[in-house]
Amino acid sequence: MDYATLIQGSEFVMKPIKGHAVNISANIVGQVFRKRHLFSFTSGNDPAIFAIKENTHPFSPVLAFISAAPISEAIKGQSLSFIENIPHDCFTQLKEGDVVLATPEGHLKILYDTVSSHNCLFATGRCDLKCIMCPQPPTGEPDPLIDDQINAIKLMAKHEPKRMAITGGEPTLLGPDLIKLISACKKYMPNTPLAILSNGKRFKDFTFVKKIVAVRHSALQFEIPLYSDDYFEHDKIVGVEGSFFETVKGLQNLALFGQDIEIRTVTLPQNAHRFRQLAEFIYRNLTFVRHVAFMGMEVIGNARKNADNLWQDPISYVDDLEKAIRYLHRADIAVSIYNFQLCILPEKLWRFSRKSISDWKNCYIDECDGCSKKDLCGGFFSTSGEYRSKSIFRI
Repeated sequence: MDYATLIQGSEFVMKPIKGHAVNISANIVGQVFRKRHLFSFTSGNDPAIFAIKENTHPFSPVLAFISAAPISEAIKGQSLSFIENIPHDCFTQLKEGDVVLATPEGHLKILYDTVSSHNCLFATGRCDLKCIMCPQPPTGEPDPLIDDQINAIKLMAKHEPKRMAITGGEPTLLGPDLIKLISACKKYMPNTPLAILSNGKRFKDFTFVKKIVAVRHSALQFEIPLYSDDYFEHDKIVGVEGSFFETVKGLQNLALFGQDIEIRTVTLPQNAHRFRQLAEFIYRNLTFVRHVAFMGMEVIGNARKNADNLWQDPISYVDDLEKAIRYLHRADIAVSIYNFQLCILPEKLWRFSRKSISDWKNCYIDECDGCSKKDLCGGFFSTSGEYRSKSIFRI
């Protein structure tokens, strides 16, 4: 599996689009197609609208229409379904083939972006941890309906995605429904590698792991964070006592079934000084893992809220990174650096650096203009704003 390009964390959660629903009484999942109508749907001058359809067949029924302009009163009296008054900047995000969810409340969510290489299934906003740097803190919103998710998977499969992930929140909180999602991915996208982004705690339940493995997905990977070799420090970062030992037990259960595992850790002032010890812990106790990733922090959500305690110029972690990466590399454990810019890393670490930031939130700054390594560099989180290294320079 291509570790360099798998999705990380909860990065791909599309910004919701809000309009006004007309004649929509239940959720609609479908693909978007540009539609040029033969008569006036709207009171505006733009003749272009989108249709949400079940599939690509030219005679498949239209489930709903999407318009940036208000729908004309004459059309509203008919039985057609619409999402109207979509903000223009949101309307222009839509593309032919996108898989969307339209709700009776007028929300329109892009579930699959046809031009993105970082698509995922957002399984739940719930989580059983309180990570101090979580980019997407838990919400009180209800979980997406499992039937809507499976319908979305069927439509995504038509695009033959190169990779897919199930993320959240914490996907394992779905229990049996997570197994349904994995099974649907196997059925409709059997050749697409699937990553489960989880804190790993629920995998301490051997029976649960056994049921997941029984699905026999041929390209399943588990991406699980471990923030320190020190249980106290790990638990302090995730905000729940006992989490370290539960996660390690979960990792061991996955290993008993020979599952593909990636360990992830975010670089923070609280844990960077022990990266070398974490590398040794992994080598001595978790030798079965296939890959280890050290990740720069996205400063959004809880990370921005706690930035006074969490933010430190990433260049200050470089020595700690180098020690850990050299150790793991010599131990023949694949290792990567995510979310760091090449100019702040010594050249000998460049080969471990990956372009890992999701394309829809990746950006470069003025200092990057004219850099000879820009095409190889992962750039910045646009969401992190002013939180970036002071040591950026053109190479």
